[in-house]
Amino acid sequence: MSEIFTENRLHIILEISNAINNNLSDDELMSLLEFVLEHQLNIHKAVALIKDGSTWKKSFDFGNQVEKPIHIKYLLKHRETVIVTGPEKALINSLDIIVPIYHNQQPLAFFLLGKKDEKDLSDSAITSELHFIQSIGNIIAVAIDNRRLNFQFLKQQIVEKDLELASEMQNMLIPKEFPKHDKIDFNGIYLPHSLVGGDYYDVVSTGPNKFIICLADVSGKGVAAALLMAYFQATLRTLASLGKNISEIAAKLNEVVFSTTKGDKYVTCFLAEIDIDAMQISYINAAHVAPVLLNKNQIKRLNSNLLGLGMLPTLLKAKTEQISIETNALLMVFTDGITETENEKAENFGDQPIEIAALTHRNLPLELFNRQIIHELNDFMAKDSYDDDVALLTTRIY
Repeated sequence: MSEIFTENRLHIILEISNAINNNLSDDELMSLLEFVLEHQLNIHKAVALIKDGSTWKKSFDFGNQVEKPIHIKYLLKHRETVIVTGPEKALINSLDIIVPIYHNQQPLAFFLLGKKDEKDLSDSAITSELHFIQSIGNIIAVAIDNRRLNFQFLKQQIVEKDLELASEMQNMLIPKEFPKHDKIDFNGIYLPHSLVGGDYYDVVSTGPNKFIICLADVSGKGVAAALLMAYFQATLRTLASLGKNISEIAAKLNEVVFSTTKGDKYVTCFLAEIDIDAMQISYINAAHVAPVLLNKNQIKRLNSNLLGLGMLPTLLKAKTEQISIETNALLMVFTDGITETENEKAENFGDQPIEIAALTHRNLPLELFNRQIIHELNDFMAKDSYDDDVALLTTRIY
């Protein structure tokens, strides 16, 4: 008899191993286990609960005439096989035995077994199979869990590769060099919060003495934000090369964002044309944090006059504001990743430090000027990472 049992068990283990090696689905593996329990081990009642992410799923249930709730919290109290008696049986659908399956200290499955009648469990054949049931249950549950972990790992690798590609694409959007001119100078800093951020800035020469500058912040981050910004940049540069004014550019950018995202995302944007001959700045601010302009030794904020791009199908009141400037005017355009950075007291960095920097460090070369602002920002927040993307584009007109 012992040899028969041994041969039978080896056959079952071989059958389960082949099923795993043949890559049967989770449901097929659990159906095989159900068949083994019911027809080869002669278990009369059984319920299988498998962990599926943060929830528990019933994989099979046979031999029960009455459906009763099973209390997961009660099952989680048990790490070893246990015979349940008395009122507590009501917590496990009036079954008799809990066979828990744990792996790496984590619960993977619970098998609940029931006897055929009310005879003492110690006299029942079911108890002689408990160790073997736990063994084959463990084999299948761990195989299912490993498959899920492998799938999650592969999925994460794909996501990380997509993020790397999107990050490379976004880095290509941020200009490494700016147009050269003896009457104007540009410098920018971009520090993404994550691998792929949602900020973008650009400078486009539209004539011997005319330049369009843009700084934008897309709602949301990640691959979708990077793709949207790539489309945004291509549209901006195409329209600027065709000689469109900033009002026309803003209207078209709004159409592009809305048609691409269907209103799910929007872009705050500051768009300006600087005319050196006329010593004039024309600008549109679409719900973006107000840039700081140091002009005639006075600070002026270039406040928003529009909704964010992509909020509505058509841009309303795309009116261009104009400001006359004098030599040594300094324009700082930035995202709310700077102004809304918090310190350990939950205080915002705010606008005032930027205005003070404009007055105090106005004569520094632009690269050093921008570094000074970031240095003050880092000192203020006193931590290793930013809460949001940080972008700063500074322009000086001589």
